[in-house]
Amino acid sequence: MDYYNAVIGCVKKKHPGARVHAHIYPTLLAEPLYGNRTKTDFCAQTVAWHFPREKEKIARYTKIVVGEAEKHHKGVKGIPFVGLKALPGTSLAAKSPALLEEELRTILASGGDALSVCNGFDMIKPGYYEVFRKYCGK
Repeated sequence: MDYYNAVIGCVKKKHPGARVHAHIYPTLLAEPLYGNRTKTDFCAQTVAWHFPREKEKIARYTKIVVGEAEKHHKGVKGIPFVGLKALPGTSLAAKSPALLEEELRTILASGGDALSVCNGFDMIKPGYYEVFRKYCGK
């Protein structure tokens, strides 16, 4: 966190109007969702990674990411982060459109109102695009 906050401090000093986004991947520490300790404007923290995660864990992580975003610093927006890989055959597990839809429903039901996704190019592939359009498009 000290590193993030130091870099953010330098950016804000040089460019006061800049807004900072960071993706904080949960660690195996006692406090895996530590992103609210950073001074990012938009703090994306993983609630659903590339491998399957229990619906209850996605809901719990979303509630923490969104609900505790300003616990340490005012003005921080907590953003649920979803890992997406459409095609099998790599080190990351492929996620079906149906699983993605279940994750997005869980995130929305748990208070999520914004989303960060990796990888963006998979969002427009057939099946996935329709899910994002249904839950994120206006």
